[in-house]
Amino acid sequence: MCPVCFEERRLTSGYTPYASPWCDKRGELLIACERCGRWLPSGVTTCPDPGCRGHVHETWPANTGRAPDGAGRTDGWRWPSEWDRQNPAYKAPNAATWASDLPVNAAFVAHGRLYVWVGTALIAPGVGPAGAPTVASANAAPWKCWLGFDGLPSQSVGADSRVALFGGGAILAVENDFVIGALYPGRADEALKLQLGAPVAQVASDGWWAGWAMKSGLPALYSAHVNAQWRNTACRQIVGAGTAAAPRSGTRMLLKQGSAYWISEEGSLWRLECETGVCVPLTEPAPDTRIGWCGAEGAHIVKDGGEGIRIGLDPVRIGFVAREAPGGNGPLKDVFAGKGLLAVVGEQVMTLDSGTGYVLGGGKYLGQWVAGALAEPEMDAPDREPRLLMLTQDNEDGNLTALRPSSGGEEAVWRGPGVQVTGLIVAGRRMYVVHNSGVTSIRSAHSASAGEEQL
Repeated sequence: MCPVCFEERRLTSGYTPYASPWCDKRGELLIACERCGRWLPSGVTTCPDPGCRGHVHETWPANTGRAPDGAGRTDGWRWPSEWDRQNPAYKAPNAATWASDLPVNAAFVAHGRLYVWVGTALIAPGVGPAGAPTVASANAAPWKCWLGFDGLPSQSVGADSRVALFGGGAILAVENDFVIGALYPGRADEALKLQLGAPVAQVASDGWWAGWAMKSGLPALYSAHVNAQWRNTACRQIVGAGTAAAPRSGTRMLLKQGSAYWISEEGSLWRLECETGVCVPLTEPAPDTRIGWCGAEGAHIVKDGGEGIRIGLDPVRIGFVAREAPGGNGPLKDVFAGKGLLAVVGEQVMTLDSGTGYVLGGGKYLGQWVAGALAEPEMDAPDREPRLLMLTQDNEDGNLTALRPSSGGEEAVWRGPGVQVTGLIVAGRRMYVVHNSGVTSIRSAHSASAGEEQL
């Protein structure tokens, strides 16, 4: 039985991998256990069956462009071997573009759909047979969530903090507050303000949300737990988070296993335990400290100073000294962490062994760095080597290429003449390049099966 309405019978998710994750009676999001396939309401992280106790998560990819742990790996997408030009069976990627008639502020995929933040509204264009969003006009979108007259993105937050996925909705950082909008495709709602203050930074994952806001001129830290009725979000202010813990301007927050991390204005790494509300610094202040990514044991930091880029091979823990490895010359643009591999983007790209810090290879990128992702190859790929997807702005054109870390060889994926690229979403069966005037969908020829057409 559906765990929300208790009226509808559903096959377990293992038998229906492409089923809608929504309860049509109540319009609430359902998530499923990865072991037994049982459907459960939002906010549950572990299967309640004592004989199972499997991990519970969304059945469709949910991606805002960068995972909340900051590692930068693709979400269920693998590098197709047919895109290698030396492959005798080479097939070029299929690309289709939707041009918006309003400025595109952000885009994300969640629960089987593409959502685009245009102007002061959130719309769901859908995906047609050609792979592009099917709406000719943003004003005439079949599904639309109005964000209010002040629904433009806040200029005080970084691009990674504009959108955080929270249960069956999305929390958006607008000009004067955080607002939460429902993503249920059967009903278009208006977004609800959380009344927290002017946004500074936010992150959501693993059933938790954490965010900083300016309230009455002072920084305030909040956390919230996803529940089955996630629209009634109860945000708790963290009393122990003072001014010293306030995040650096434009910094991003990371979240892993209920712990949120960020870099303060003075350069210290801070951690918030969302469940207990305990907020503590993990490092001494240092102006060259940058946040890297989160692993199973904690957050890794990166230093970008006069001696070049230094990568923390070990997670930061109180009382322990983390090993460091050189990551090339700065300034630091980005860092990606995969299985046994680190890719550091500075003046050039340098790849390291994540265990030892030994240099494995690297390469170059053209133009101005915008975004990237680290993709594993397909299971039957002959070289078994991951690719670093690199989205750059090359003069007037957007450029997406894939770097082979060992040799530095590049594969051209897409080039958009005359577009200003702003983000890259890689999830499910597609890639989406976000630009200021629309969204381009990129897929391989064999990923057009009807059951997976949504993503």
